[in-house]
Amino acid sequence: MTDAEFLDAIRQRPDDDAPRLIYADWLEEQGQFDRAQFIRVQCALAGSALPAGHPQRVDWERQAADLLAEHEQDWQGEAGHSLPEIHFERGFIATIAGEFAQCHAAWPMLAARHPLSGMRILTAHASNLPRWNPQQLIGLRRLAIQTRLSLESFDDLCLSGLDRQLTALHLDHAYPIHLDSLALTRQLLQAIGNGPLRSLQLSNCQLRMSSLEVLTASAVSRQLRALDLSNNELGTNGAVQLLAATALAGLRELGLAWNQIEDARNASIWKSPTLNRLQTLRLSGNPLGPRTIEALGQGTLGQSLHTLTIGDPTWRTPLMGHLARSGAWPALRRLMLRAYGTDETLAPLVDWPPIAQLTDLSCHGLELEGDSIRRILMRIPENQLNALQLSSPIASTETWQAVLNSPAIRFVERLMLAMSLRRAPELQALIQAEMFPRLRHFTLIADDGRVTSASLAMQLAKIPWMRQLESLRIALGNQLGPFLEVMPSVGDWPQLRELHIDGPMRTDQEIAKFASAGTFPHLRRLSMVVGLSHLEPLIRRLLVSTGLPQLRQLSTSPRPGAELIRTCEQRWGPGPHHMPPQSLRQDALAKAALDEAALRETTLHEAALRDHSTDAK
Repeated sequence: MTDAEFLDAIRQRPDDDAPRLIYADWLEEQGQFDRAQFIRVQCALAGSALPAGHPQRVDWERQAADLLAEHEQDWQGEAGHSLPEIHFERGFIATIAGEFAQCHAAWPMLAARHPLSGMRILTAHASNLPRWNPQQLIGLRRLAIQTRLSLESFDDLCLSGLDRQLTALHLDHAYPIHLDSLALTRQLLQAIGNGPLRSLQLSNCQLRMSSLEVLTASAVSRQLRALDLSNNELGTNGAVQLLAATALAGLRELGLAWNQIEDARNASIWKSPTLNRLQTLRLSGNPLGPRTIEALGQGTLGQSLHTLTIGDPTWRTPLMGHLARSGAWPALRRLMLRAYGTDETLAPLVDWPPIAQLTDLSCHGLELEGDSIRRILMRIPENQLNALQLSSPIASTETWQAVLNSPAIRFVERLMLAMSLRRAPELQALIQAEMFPRLRHFTLIADDGRVTSASLAMQLAKIPWMRQLESLRIALGNQLGPFLEVMPSVGDWPQLRELHIDGPMRTDQEIAKFASAGTFPHLRRLSMVVGLSHLEPLIRRLLVSTGLPQLRQLSTSPRPGAELIRTCEQRWGPGPHHMPPQSLRQDALAKAALDEAALRETTLHEAALRDHSTDAK
């Protein structure tokens, strides 16, 4: 058999590992040992039931990361070099992301070498959306458009050519400018037709209650397994109408965050048969009352739910107490909380049974200076926690040290910490923290924007586990410059693909040393929140640098001028160079971070696994 014949077999059975492993054996016979091993390791990870932190799983993850760092440029080919984001799954590129024209042009070339199935559009304009060509987009099953679009109508999306192949359609900030939400929904459902759609997201699309009747009466609703209507205007009555729709009884995931949902008169609606098979529920940003909170954990929903995001600025200790009394939640593994007050607001959850079984925990809005967060972390076994996000500042040095010394966080893959870094002991404690062998994504926020010691900031860059990161988001205020200057001197950062830096730059020389060192061979996305006076010199330094060969996406705040944007596009191709990143110190980013773990549930590359498991059930 030839390469093309093996790939055809894989495309015909996209959810089956057997054709991939057979291809791996053939590659090994041809002398491509690393490519074969990468396919085997990623297939093992995707199909493994081993928990996070298990030694075998950690070994597989390390092997996959090392192989990808060494060979990614060759395996993705020339077409992949122009894209700001590609994602490998089970040994092959599964999802690509970038500007509309980039993805549309790269798809046929990448599809010739990989069983592509997902595309995320990060920037686009309704005026230049071309007609989709199903023959050109072979294998496209999952499409996400995550950028603001103002459309004359949904006909501008030209989905009619894809309706027979899409299993997931995610739209964020896409809405017609001259249509009400009812007409919007009708047009969209007509465009989708009777295709195999299983996952639908319409967030920030100005939907109102009138759209729900059309949606729930359609043939599409009966086949959906995931529905996300977050950030719309549904209200309490809209939620009641949605939950009463028997057509949605097949849902496994439901997103209703930030929809102005309050306590329903009949709280038993949350025990609706529509929710019987639900595994993920997103309700953060809604001012839910005690009746709804306690009803959530009762009945079938409380027995089956795996992921819960909940809470809003009105949450205080009493409402947290109602959550703690809502049931045992035996299947709950991922909890994202938004509440306001002190650390004691969490006190009712210290003895809540689900805490001991969590793999992901996020808290936002609380002043963490007491003992509750430490006691919560002590209840989570070592090797179990995969992600911890504390996006509110840890105000106490003692609490900060207790969090760092907790066995629960030693094996996390994602870690977000926000604290006051003016006091040297806090930063020194981080520098001296034990090695995090699985940490790949780290966010550190100095909430007051000031770090008094340049030497401490420079020591932070030298921490050994920093160089295993795939993404780093850091706000060090007035000491960001020394941190950037030291980064290249500690050696290669072979895994780093995304870097977000936040703080004033004293001189463009600081970024010059960073950009020219050649120690960031795989950095693809760089975003900077910097002082206005240094913006243009910084960008011009990056434009002429040869030390960032894989850089494909640059975002800056403040926004560069139109001429500089055109220069960036000539250097790196079309992309979101005009889209300013959010400051790490702004509450809006902390709010987004709260739902980051939940958002990973709906990313397109994971939707492939969900398609397979859902159909199997």
